[in-house]
Amino acid sequence: MLSWDPAASRLQAVSDRDAAEGRARRELSLEEAVAAALEPALVEDMADIAIEELRERRRLCNELEVEVSYLRRLAQGRMDILQAELERREAGGDHPELVARLAEALGDRIVTGGSGRLALLMAPDLEDPALTSELDRVVDPAIIARAGELSPEEIGAALAALGEYERHISELRRMLHDRIDAYQAELVRRYREDLARVDDLLN
Repeated sequence: MLSWDPAASRLQAVSDRDAAEGRARRELSLEEAVAAALEPALVEDMADIAIEELRERRRLCNELEVEVSYLRRLAQGRMDILQAELERREAGGDHPELVARLAEALGDRIVTGGSGRLALLMAPDLEDPALTSELDRVVDPAIIARAGELSPEEIGAALAALGEYERHISELRRMLHDRIDAYQAELVRRYREDLARVDDLLN
C-alpha cells in the first residue's frame, strides 16, 4: 500500500515550480528578465500582495542580482587585465609580473562586496553560455587573451566599451537592490504588525 508523504509532496511541488521557472527564465535574456522583475506595477499596493508572493518576488530579484553581480565582476576583471597590460608596457615589466598583479587584482574583486551585502546565492549557472553572451559581444574573451598583442588604441577601445557596459550593469544591480529592499521592508512591516497583534491579545 502506498503512503502519502506531505513533506515529500511539498518538496516535489517546489522542485516542479523551480524547474518550470528555470525553463521560462532561459527563454528571456538577462536584460529582459531584470526589466520584467523591475516592473513598477509589481510594487504598487504591496500591502495587498500575499506574503508568499512577496517572498517569491524577492527571491527572483535576489537570483537576478547574483547573475548581474557576476557579470559586473567579469567585466571589471577584463578591464583589470587590459589596464594591467598598459601599465606593464609603461613600466617595462614582463608577463610573469603581470600574472602576479592580476591574481591580486582579481582576488580583490572577489573579496570586496561593494555594497556590503551578504550574497544569498553563491554563483549563477556558470554552464549557461547565454549568461555571458552580451558581455562577450562587447569584448570577446579571445581579445582579452591576446592583450599582449593588442595596440594601445585597441586596448583603449576595449576599455571604453567595457567601462560603458560595467556602468550599465551596475545601474541594473542598484535597481535590483532597491527593489529587494522594498520587498524586505514590506515583509519586516508585516512581521512587526503580527507581533503587535500578538501583544494586544496577550495584554
